[in-house]
Amino acid sequence: HKQNRYAEYRTKSQEKNPWNMRNDVIFSRLDNFVSRCQDIVCLVETAAQYSEVAHVFVGGTRGRTLTTSLQNIHDDFFRAVRVFEAIEVDVMDVSESSTFDDLYFPFRIVMKELDRRLVCVLEQAFEGCPTVSGRFKLLSSFRPFLSRPGVAEPMKLKGMSLLEEYHKDLQSVHQLFISNRTSGPRCGNNMPPASGT
Repeated sequence: HKQNRYAEYRTKSQEKNPWNMRNDVIFSRLDNFVSRCQDIVCLVETAAQYSEVAHVFVGGTRGRTLTTSLQNIHDDFFRAVRVFEAIEVDVMDVSESSTFDDLYFPFRIVMKELDRRLVCVLEQAFEGCPTVSGRFKLLSSFRPFLSRPGVAEPMKLKGMSLLEEYHKDLQSVHQLFISNRTSGPRCGNNMPPASGT
């Protein structure tokens, strides 16, 4: 990385000749460009994640309502993205940063709101699933969103409770196995003794 090399040579040169130069003076344009690239990567990754919402259907008694809420979240997201499609300047040009930055900040606020709404839908769907396997399927269908900080933190507790339920189920299966292992397989009176093994 260029900044690391700069810091290395600056240290070497200060031993012989003190060089008082601030890093932001030299690398400000590069730092702005790297920051812009990170913003655009975030925008594209978020668009890829939210495009998956249109294909998720939630079952259960409130499934239709929750699926409609997901469709509304999807529509609201792509309405926010259309603003960037209308930009007529080069978004990679950091000298024209005000246009992109003026649009990106409100976009991030919209993303926080959509993440919050998505968490509400996820929590309601999670509570509506009666089985552990149904909850695992629900979380796996929303896997791309679990990397988003606004979604990951609230769902972490749900994931822990899901693991606890799964552990209880494993314990009950283990107890059934232990209790039936010593008594032998259950066979009807008219069946040969080896049929239950």
